[in-house]
Amino acid sequence: MAQQSQHHNPALTSLEGLVGEWEMELSQTSFLPDPSDTIKGPVLIEWEQDGAFLLMCMGDKQPGPPQALWRISRDDATPTYTVLYYDARSVSRVYAMSFSDGVWKMWRGSSGFWQRYEGTVSDDGKTITGHCIEANVYLTHEGQERIDPPLKKSYTCVYLRHKGGSHDKEWHHSYNT
Repeated sequence: MAQQSQHHNPALTSLEGLVGEWEMELSQTSFLPDPSDTIKGPVLIEWEQDGAFLLMCMGDKQPGPPQALWRISRDDATPTYTVLYYDARSVSRVYAMSFSDGVWKMWRGSSGFWQRYEGTVSDDGKTITGHCIEANVYLTHEGQERIDPPLKKSYTCVYLRHKGGSHDKEWHHSYNT
């Protein structure tokens, strides 16, 4: 299924430094029974289909599918990436994504529920520290969208590199061109 490639999609060049094995740590969560719990798990980011897409797999390697899959690509005429998400709960989502000057953002604004993620890559490219914000959205009687409650931090997400990735410390300062 997933393959390594020296000749990947040129529209994904600024994401090269993400390729590798990472550990993800979620903390300060609003969705766990005890918000002070910390969850850790492996994340593998690799080229797929001979470099046509970037694939992020979350969860332990075990028989069966990963806990979550993120397939990333971009129309080479636009600066924004498209991310297709699927997880073990059978949840499917489509996110928009940007990666510029060491800041990784993903967002979706579907009817009824907004999500925003923003992470910053460390100077050495070995850590990405970010947070996710979520909110319920509903329509008022006048037809306007209203966020309720106001946007709030849902959790903190840190990625720590284990293996792979670019040896060029400047990869995280790439721009979407």
